[in-house]
Amino acid sequence: MADKEALETTPPVAEEAIAAPKTKSEAKAIINKMLEKLQKMDDQKHGGARSRLPKARMLDASALESKDPEHHYCYVNTEDEGNLQGHADDGYVAVPEKEAEAAGVRVHVGETRLMRVPRKIYEEKMDESKRLNDSRLRAHRAEVREAVAAVHRELQKRGYDIPLERLLVDE
Repeated sequence: MADKEALETTPPVAEEAIAAPKTKSEAKAIINKMLEKLQKMDDQKHGGARSRLPKARMLDASALESKDPEHHYCYVNTEDEGNLQGHADDGYVAVPEKEAEAAGVRVHVGETRLMRVPRKIYEEKMDESKRLNDSRLRAHRAEVREAVAAVHRELQKRGYDIPLERLLVDE
């Protein structure tokens, strides 16, 4: 028992002890060594070449949106024809290359294509999506209420007079 308590209170030992740096250059060397080790670990976790340009900057159409606030812009994956057709059915149209180039925005990034839709249609679609998500979040409460109401009816048949609100637990 005493050995178990001793193990729990003993701090874990690091793989390699790091001596306290005496100068700034020693501290920088230690930090660089640690950064290289972390980068190596990250490279092992995520295969492939390191990204030179972050995806967020590559897929940024904010320059067009600021010039044309009446439209919503997004990049659509053209590899999946169903995805492209679905966006076209929702009112999206491809942005002309000259218009995008004038704003300094890329039309094609890999297998994606820049498309736009009137902001009114986009906002209606987002509102519909929010309503659907809210109804899905509340659906379980309606199901629980129905089940509790069935239990309440069964209890009343057996002669128990317990108010429905007392059976419901709303957290």
